[in-house]
Amino acid sequence: MLNREGRVVVTSARQARGAAEKAAATPRNNRGVLLTLSLATAVSALGTSIANVALPSVATEFAMSMSAVQWATLAYLLSTTVSVVLVGNVSDRYGRSTVLGLGIALFVAAALASAFAPNFATLVIARAVQGVGAAAMAALPMATIRQVVSPERVGRAMGLLGSSMATGMALGPAAGGFIVSFFGWRGVFLVLALLGGLVFVLARAFVRLEPVVPRQQTRFDYFGALLLVSALSVFSIAITMRPGGWLGALTLVAFAVLLLVLFVVVELRRTHPLVNIRMLREARVLPSFAVAFLAAYIMMTFTVVPPFYLTRDLGLSDAWMGVALAVGPLAAIAAGVPAGRIVDRTDARVVTVFGLALMTVSAVSFVLLPAAFGLVGFLVSALLLTPGNQLFMAGNNTATMMRAKEGQQGVVSGLLNLTRNLGFVTGTGTAALLFDSASVVNSVGEIEISGLQMSFAAAAIVGLTAVALALSTVRAARIETPSR
Repeated sequence: MLNREGRVVVTSARQARGAAEKAAATPRNNRGVLLTLSLATAVSALGTSIANVALPSVATEFAMSMSAVQWATLAYLLSTTVSVVLVGNVSDRYGRSTVLGLGIALFVAAALASAFAPNFATLVIARAVQGVGAAAMAALPMATIRQVVSPERVGRAMGLLGSSMATGMALGPAAGGFIVSFFGWRGVFLVLALLGGLVFVLARAFVRLEPVVPRQQTRFDYFGALLLVSALSVFSIAITMRPGGWLGALTLVAFAVLLLVLFVVVELRRTHPLVNIRMLREARVLPSFAVAFLAAYIMMTFTVVPPFYLTRDLGLSDAWMGVALAVGPLAAIAAGVPAGRIVDRTDARVVTVFGLALMTVSAVSFVLLPAAFGLVGFLVSALLLTPGNQLFMAGNNTATMMRAKEGQQGVVSGLLNLTRNLGFVTGTGTAALLFDSASVVNSVGEIEISGLQMSFAAAAIVGLTAVALALSTVRAARIETPSR
């Protein structure tokens, strides 16, 4: 059970024996494990951010349009999204160290295939395969934390993973630009392969974990997996490609929702479901998934819209734009571990609410401050947003994973990453739509600042919704606590 602070409390002899066995199996010095998991998280994030810088050179070599060449990134993002839950489920059955090692190996092999791709189609396929490996590298570190870290230090470890993700996102533009300028776009994927190889060696040396669910007691839910992958694929295509315009996109979204409803119905009837819906409901983690989706939407707005504002409205060069955009991620890197320490010392749910509130305030400041103070206003807003996101991730991830049962941590971690990725995809499509709509109602000189304001006004509404939902979980937990 959970205590008032969201930490696990052993309440039976069976649980006590399990906790003792876990403590005995956990190495006293787990720095090597945490280093490995942190690097895996950072490299998976780097796989997105660093590759984006190479796209102009890829477009030139293969004579592709900029809209078409985006599929080198979309293939990676979409395959990560649709496979992350499957990776978590398989890891619960066959061991997280085994699946993590296979995922890293797949990431490295696909990076090499991307580096030596003879044509654009091969590059897209290789990036899609690489995304499957990245799904393991992003989801399994979070699922593994409870097996290698004592309960009172889980928040700190989650904060470290958050800093690692921010590091991967922050280093991508600068490192990618340097590599492309000296070694061409293929050098970017060679560097990813090299870093992935380093993570693989560390994983083989430090991460040795046994399966947490006996294999003979479970069967893989192939039909459930097919329904889930189909729903996620249809939704992602609808948001990113918008076939048939927005009417066609909405039709596909409705079809994706129908597939998802069918998936839930099927899972509720399965003896061995891919996703144990009843367990998720009993563990009260569904609201955590919802707020993760909403927070990711806000963060993606920060990724998509500001480059246009900084270069077109403020007239910054690409280099100075990169510096301005790096301020937020650098603040996130610095805030990650302190955020985890705060979670360890207080209620993780309260930290989640505070982080979301700070992100919402930042979204409002993006609407007001850049218009009044230009670059200074933009930087102040960014410095509020990214530490707020780190507080949110440390609190929400900790509270969610502490509620997950032993044999479902891989699936829960996968679902948490899935909802975050869906938030990224939705945020990309919606922010782009709002920004484009600004060009219809504004003159040329006002498009960028108006687009920034419209996009972050929507993000502020999303933030208020997330805060309200997170507050409801805090109240519900406090009401239930006296009865325990």
